[in-house]
Amino acid sequence: MSLISSDFPPDTERGVWNWFGGVARAILGNSRKFLHARQWTRINQQVILMDFSYGNLMAVAQNTPHLNVIISKGAEMFSNMKIRHVDANGNDIKGSPILKLLSKPNPLDTMDSWLYKFYVYNAIYNNAFCYKNYARKAAYRGNDLPSFLWWLPSGEMKINLSRKIYRQTRLEDIIESYTLFLDDTPYYPDEIMYITEGITANGISCGTKIEALQIPLSNIMAALKSKNIILAERGLIGFISSGPR
Repeated sequence: MSLISSDFPPDTERGVWNWFGGVARAILGNSRKFLHARQWTRINQQVILMDFSYGNLMAVAQNTPHLNVIISKGAEMFSNMKIRHVDANGNDIKGSPILKLLSKPNPLDTMDSWLYKFYVYNAIYNNAFCYKNYARKAAYRGNDLPSFLWWLPSGEMKINLSRKIYRQTRLEDIIESYTLFLDDTPYYPDEIMYITEGITANGISCGTKIEALQIPLSNIMAALKSKNIILAERGLIGFISSGPR
């Protein structure tokens, strides 16, 4: 957008500059050459969008305060749930091996932190990949349950399809394997609990809802940065101090 200085009456033009006050003079200068230019454009008018590539979505969620608060609060509430294992009559099963596994899903997580991670991955990527790790020796396995449960990083997961999705009856025939982008070692469908929500373009993997927020989140970050930085025609000249005057 451009403004023609001659379109403003003298009093109006003076009022505009008075409204900006000293900040305008510090940023834009107060030279007659600038004030009486025939045309001027808004400083830094180029549109800058945040990087919303799939592998960068975690950084977007962590570094955008408004989005971070929403996801973190939801994950906190979700992780505080109480899980029960009941029989067909609704009675609690004492000594449930499932609850024992969930109480300590893996060496690094408690049940709360494990549920927290699931919520975060699902909120950001709209899918989650849980690796079921079985003990190598049968003597250490119990009730055919996995020994540990690990959430794999959704942003680095690749789904390798069989290309015959609608002609198959088993998941193993639809998805050949899962791999990490930096590791070609395959995880097979019987090792992974794959969770996704929504309608998909390819029938398998849903797109993230955060992609639709690229413009508003970019605007939020631009507004936050503008509160801390003074810009001039030649670029950055300093930061606004929040200390005492």
